[in-house]
Amino acid sequence: MAYAYEELGRKDDAIGQYEKAIDKGDIEDYYSLAYQYYERGNMALYESLMEEGIKKGCASCYTFRSYMADDDFRKLDYSTRMDMHRDISNWLHKGMDKGDGTCAYLLWYHYYYGQLGFYENQYESKRYLKKGVKLGNVASLTTMAILAERGKWSEKLTPTEIAELWLQAARTILAYKQGGKESYAN
Repeated sequence: MAYAYEELGRKDDAIGQYEKAIDKGDIEDYYSLAYQYYERGNMALYESLMEEGIKKGCASCYTFRSYMADDDFRKLDYSTRMDMHRDISNWLHKGMDKGDGTCAYLLWYHYYYGQLGFYENQYESKRYLKKGVKLGNVASLTTMAILAERGKWSEKLTPTEIAELWLQAARTILAYKQGGKESYAN
């Protein structure tokens, strides 16, 4: 119901539905509720809900702080950076282990580009991108397809295999547009 309210632009009603779902034990709605407050600019409530979602085991909440700009991360003192890196790494691994493909994609991204305290490591980045593809994450599917098309993927993929990646991404997006919002997030 909350997703329908979101589509109708009835954000306050969506928030109420997310809160009801959480009260009834649906921990995965912590992320959606937190995001509503992020969009409104209420960062304190957003962060609080993300942290609560992490404590409760919400897989999507494990992406918390993973989108931070690396320049902002580097401005932090060393101790804060190391603590944050450790938390981000732990959270992303937990989310990936719970089946959240976005977490796998973000691990690929941080290892590929050497961001947020992760070191550039092609072996690790490749491993996480493959995991994201296995979990059906759209960003992982399209990234692998693009890298393969550009000859930057270490394994040779046939044109058919590349087309299958694009097709799987398109099917996942279509499922999202038809109401399977959670499938697109992963």
